[in-house]
Amino acid sequence: MSAHPGLAAVVEARSRIRGLAGVTPLIESPALAAVLGAPVWLKAECLQETGSFKVRGAANALLSLPKDRRAAGVVAVSSGNHGRAVAHVARALGVAATICLSSRVPRFKVEAIEVLPETTWDLLAAAAQEGPLAFTRRQLSSSSRRLRTPRYCGSLAPKW
Repeated sequence: MSAHPGLAAVVEARSRIRGLAGVTPLIESPALAAVLGAPVWLKAECLQETGSFKVRGAANALLSLPKDRRAAGVVAVSSGNHGRAVAHVARALGVAATICLSSRVPRFKVEAIEVLPETTWDLLAAAAQEGPLAFTRRQLSSSSRRLRTPRYCGSLAPKW
């Protein structure tokens, strides 16, 4: 299996997330083009409602879950942007979400999650950046919620 999705998977994901992730513009960068000697276009994902591209992955991940598993709720361990995206998408889908952040996460990132409706998420604060995953697993030991980790967590990530 390839480490990267094929074109068909990308087209399928694009269709799946339509309505949950905004369409963002491409912006030409003459300065980077001059340095690299080739045309450069930047995808302005900072214009997403959540402020980053993470909403695309969160939407695709939650919508890829079977309905019964999604209905049980989801959990994300994050340093901010991934958690914000999962909380945002969960709210839009009416899914309960637990977002576990380290106590070291900057306050403005915590506040970006806290402004979402209280009924759809719980904010758990682990003591250190290295501890949120273990903390979250303990919190979920008697729960039907699913742990959603970013793909880059290697063996911790579910195989979608």
